[in-house]
Amino acid sequence: MLAIQPKFPDSNPTWLEFPRTDGDASILPTNTQKIVDHDGHVNFMRPVGLDESTSINWRVGVATQLAKRMNLPEGPKYVLKTFPEGYHMYDHNKGPQSAPRHDPYLCGSVNVNRFRSVNEFIPHALWLMQDATMDRHNCECKYCAKQPQRAVTAALGLPGQRSPSVITSAPTRGPRPPREPRPRLTKPYAAVRPAPKPVKALTGPQQFLTPERNGDIMYALAHGDDRASRWFRKGELVWCALAPAIRGRTAEEDIIFWPGLVEEVHLKTQRCHECPRMASAKRCSRFVVCTRKHMMTADETRHRRPSTPRQHLRRKGRTSWKVRQWNVYKMKLLAVTHNYIVTDEQVVPYLAYAPSGQLLHAVTEVFTQIMSEIPIEEMDDNIQKVYTFDPLGPEDDMDGGFILKFRQAVMPYTLAIEIASNLASYWLPTDDWNCKFTITPPPLPPQPNRNRNCRRRHNPNNLNRHPCIRL
Repeated sequence: MLAIQPKFPDSNPTWLEFPRTDGDASILPTNTQKIVDHDGHVNFMRPVGLDESTSINWRVGVATQLAKRMNLPEGPKYVLKTFPEGYHMYDHNKGPQSAPRHDPYLCGSVNVNRFRSVNEFIPHALWLMQDATMDRHNCECKYCAKQPQRAVTAALGLPGQRSPSVITSAPTRGPRPPREPRPRLTKPYAAVRPAPKPVKALTGPQQFLTPERNGDIMYALAHGDDRASRWFRKGELVWCALAPAIRGRTAEEDIIFWPGLVEEVHLKTQRCHECPRMASAKRCSRFVVCTRKHMMTADETRHRRPSTPRQHLRRKGRTSWKVRQWNVYKMKLLAVTHNYIVTDEQVVPYLAYAPSGQLLHAVTEVFTQIMSEIPIEEMDDNIQKVYTFDPLGPEDDMDGGFILKFRQAVMPYTLAIEIASNLASYWLPTDDWNCKFTITPPPLPPQPNRNRNCRRRHNPNNLNRHPCIRL
């Protein structure tokens, strides 16, 4: 292969030098020796001199764009005198030894591992030329700005094609002869549309609850099991009991429940100590001897029959405590930015509660008063304050502080009720399932009998039946 001799665009170019650099020669690639592995492949970085064609193409391409963006005088041909201090150009040879792949890389920057093209280095070079603070946030290259190269090229108006390191010429094809148009057939034809296949009927969910889950719940209810049952699912719309409630002027106007969505469900477990007498009584009490004449408690029998302490606890692996389980729900209250941690006793199904008429009347009255007092230009700012309201926040210490909190709660509470009413129409008592609905096409009408119509048309007796024809 013949090496291409380096040529500058002008015999007397104007040199551009970098006043600063972010390069460090100690981080340059070290695998610069050509080593052939057992498969006959190579993978090394060959240093490229400043006078080689690859370096010259980069120096000319970068300098041309720098001069254009730095508003330098037009006319001279600008060329980089050198790359920034600590930088060096490399030719990455990778592949078979006889015909490896060549990729030019500009290495040495402490901020960027390597530059793969002229367009990648132009924004970084402009930053080195102009930014004396060396603030990397001011650099617009793809690596410092963390943007794709296509976006950087479009934003800066860089050349679309990258300059190749090796110039090759490809054979050009001559113009193709125009294709003669295919003549259209004028012969009429008829097509019969086949009858559509019957659409398979879609089936919905066959069960609302898995049999295993239903069996666990039924067993727990029948045997008085203390294991918790999860009554609400993630994403379900419920009412959350506020503790304390938002007080109104009367008890009927208190905001006791706030609508919300279940975000997380956690099972809590607690060990509860149990009195041995109570535990034995629940197990039909081996330590209470019942007869028709008298009843002896466990303390009386203990004097008559000696036994070791807590012997009844060791029999058959019994313990002196019980395990109590309950669910804790993390709720996302509607219309506000606050979460609420509640237990089973503080959650009510959405359809099991509705605000009273007195509460709705009080909320409507205060809401109308607030809307009449807020100027239109301040409406947006006031709505932004609605989301920061905390339904569980404390009341003011001054007299009538609960009235002020109720007034602050009116707008988010009204918005929460409106959101909940819209969500309720999309809630289902089953888990998620998909349904692909297909409209069944109507059946085709029966085709008329041609022979029968012809006979009826030419039957002279039919003429007398027509109201407009008389013989």
